[in-house]
Amino acid sequence: MIIFRKATKKEIVKIQKALNEWAGKNIYKKVTSGRVVVIGEGKIKEVFLVPAEVYNILDKTKKVRMPYYLGLFFGEINGEFKISLEGLWLISKYSRERGVVVSERGEQLFLYGRDILEESIIKVGSLVQIGSKVIVFNKFYEPLGLGMIMKFSDKLTGQTKTIIKNILDRGWYLRKGR
Repeated sequence: MIIFRKATKKEIVKIQKALNEWAGKNIYKKVTSGRVVVIGEGKIKEVFLVPAEVYNILDKTKKVRMPYYLGLFFGEINGEFKISLEGLWLISKYSRERGVVVSERGEQLFLYGRDILEESIIKVGSLVQIGSKVIVFNKFYEPLGLGMIMKFSDKLTGQTKTIIKNILDRGWYLRKGR
């Protein structure tokens, strides 16, 4: 059974830290405006964004019956905050300068769980740096998932190239989380 409660200050700081990295400092206020950050504790700590009115109803009824699911699934906290695909979609409109646009071929590979090679990168946001987590967008700025910008040395040519290491992608649903 999952028990729902308001997020603690420590949990909120973890969420804010991750969101700052992906979308800038004011993003937390934007995505939580009119919503309550709720933690669902079961086997793992899940983070939900719940409209304030709905949370008020939960607060009054949770002693009688705890719901199975609540609000928008925003991510989970296992040491650090890991955003969900739904959460990624929510913050993506604020994250273009911290994102990367990829070609159709890059999009296809990324959605199959593969890393993106330099040749598939069309545009890099102005705030992207090596080692930073980025939102991977298709050419329509639809978020495909999360990646990390990395450098690697091509063994055949000896050249240093940039890749985007796949962290999380929308194709996960099709692969059933494997």
